[in-house]
Amino acid sequence: MGKFSFCNLTSLGVSGILISLILVSCKPEPEPVDLLPVDMGPGIAVIQPTSTRVFHEAGENGSVTLRLADNEELALLRIIPEVYNQNDQLVSTEANIDIPVSGRTQDYVYQYTVPNLDPFYKVRYTCHIIDLAGQSAATTFWISVMPGESDPPVYETLSYENDTLYNSLQGSLYAFNFAGRQILPAEGQDPSTIELQMDIAEASTGQVFWQPQLISPNNTRRGNDSTVFVVTDAAHFNFDAANYNTIFRAFFSDPAPSATAPPTEHPIASKNKAGLEVGDIVIVKLIQTPMPQFAVMYIKELVDDGPGVAVSDQMIFDYKVTSP
Repeated sequence: MGKFSFCNLTSLGVSGILISLILVSCKPEPEPVDLLPVDMGPGIAVIQPTSTRVFHEAGENGSVTLRLADNEELALLRIIPEVYNQNDQLVSTEANIDIPVSGRTQDYVYQYTVPNLDPFYKVRYTCHIIDLAGQSAATTFWISVMPGESDPPVYETLSYENDTLYNSLQGSLYAFNFAGRQILPAEGQDPSTIELQMDIAEASTGQVFWQPQLISPNNTRRGNDSTVFVVTDAAHFNFDAANYNTIFRAFFSDPAPSATAPPTEHPIASKNKAGLEVGDIVIVKLIQTPMPQFAVMYIKELVDDGPGVAVSDQMIFDYKVTSP
């Protein structure tokens, strides 16, 4: 039997390494990987106005700026208008509006005239952007028809005087229900059992001087839109002559309805106050169906009973409430 020397092992090892290298070098080069697809599809968004629901009277002109973008060439902007009645029921679909576009990125200003529809009708515009490869994307905006000042109101407005809302103390919300004219909680009531009846609550706890601020537990607990307050004054709103139409117009003409009254942030600097003041008019959006209903409060007196926050601090107000 022959001897197995270190030289044999070395020779065998080198041969093995050479074979491995040859095998590795014979493998085909991997194909390059495309990290991004050739066509990602276009994009479209409303950039002006900041809200996708705008309010106009019938016959008024307006415009919406749409931002269009794609990594391929754009081809067509198609706008499809649909008309809805006061109860949000679709009543008609209008003819498509086809607008040729080009390039890869542009801001397109779509100009429109509000159709001659009854007050509180709405038009939903669905905007499709289509590129040369046939890919598409869509966005929507709404135009709601505002009632004219001389139009007959569709709902009655009830008026009341000299109601009271007390200061919130020790975590308990003192609240007011517009429909029943109830101050809540009544003596002996558990606040947790009646919170859904609280249209508004006073929420200015922990301040040295009483600076009343309102919130809406009703809307918050029901999961409704929390932007339910607009604060205005007699220079901009006629409280005595208020009806459903004028209240509707005043609320939806405000650039930023708020979750609190007064708002903590608002584009009109004069509205960003520490608390409500005598002479303020507060519009509160209530239930949503069959159409938005409102209460509007005129602050007549603020009773700040000495230094610090006291249980007898109170806000006295007149109010009007629409009746569906």
